[in-house]
Amino acid sequence: MSFRGLLRKCSQLMRLGVSYKCGFTRHFLPTPFLFMVEPTNRCNFACRFCFHSDSERKKQSREFGFMDVRDYRKILREIALLRPMKRHVVLSLGGEPCLHPELATFISIANQQGFRPIFASNGRLMTPERVDELVVAGCWGVMIDFASVPAVFENHRGGKGD
Repeated sequence: MSFRGLLRKCSQLMRLGVSYKCGFTRHFLPTPFLFMVEPTNRCNFACRFCFHSDSERKKQSREFGFMDVRDYRKILREIALLRPMKRHVVLSLGGEPCLHPELATFISIANQQGFRPIFASNGRLMTPERVDELVVAGCWGVMIDFASVPAVFENHRGGKGD
């Protein structure tokens, strides 16, 4: 390493040390731009490609269930402490978020705390009433997976398509 390179490295380390001392770490250490929260690990499909559908994994994995609203609030508070520059919260990881009876509440809480809630869904439970409920709650974005041919859908998703 050249002397100039060494000097630049020392300068960066000093600024980083000062930023820690003064609490300015977000200017030097970027926070994640996306936070994923799993409201449920349950799903209404049995997709061949999904780890939740793997029978061997199911034997070893955690119990299926729904996240409590209090735990969700706590997670958002902890994320807020990071002072992220972007505040996107994805409410899906492996389960179908629309199965959670409090999904609209989760979305509403995220909005109240300044987050942008989005989620991915297989779309099966997206009735007009459910969509209205999520819109009123302030849903910022939804990703819905589609398959164009019923036979392909049924083969990959393990269920009957509409």
